[in-house]
Amino acid sequence: MARLEISGLDELDRVFRELGNVPDDVTERACKAGAEVAAPAIKQAGESKRIRSRESSAHILDRIKVGKFKKTDGGGYVDITFSGTQKKTKGSKPVSNGRVAFENEYGNSTQSARPFVGPAIASNEDAIVRPMADAIGDFMESTWNK
Repeated sequence: MARLEISGLDELDRVFRELGNVPDDVTERACKAGAEVAAPAIKQAGESKRIRSRESSAHILDRIKVGKFKKTDGGGYVDITFSGTQKKTKGSKPVSNGRVAFENEYGNSTQSARPFVGPAIASNEDAIVRPMADAIGDFMESTWNK
């Protein structure tokens, strides 16, 4: 556990100001670390629900991608997407793998929902947050110990 020593209100004020302004590289490292844990958890959950197509050798679970960090006013985020497309039958219009994942997650008029993304995130929340907390914790510790 980190030991924190503060001598004076000016130093405490400095530390709190720095902690309130987490640098973009720290936010990016934290977001990517969480996404790198979440993506395989989503794939595993999809496999357990048999979210796989018999018609296609490459399916949505093979196309899970961790995106690039995107900065926002509130910090930032990293997308986890299902890239590419697939066709149901030869000559049919391609359908995005994102849509296929969405319809598996929420269902449609001909298919019952088979949620796998939400449950994967919920059941692996601690494992996903742990590397994110480590990245932020490293920053906090270096800020306190300047």
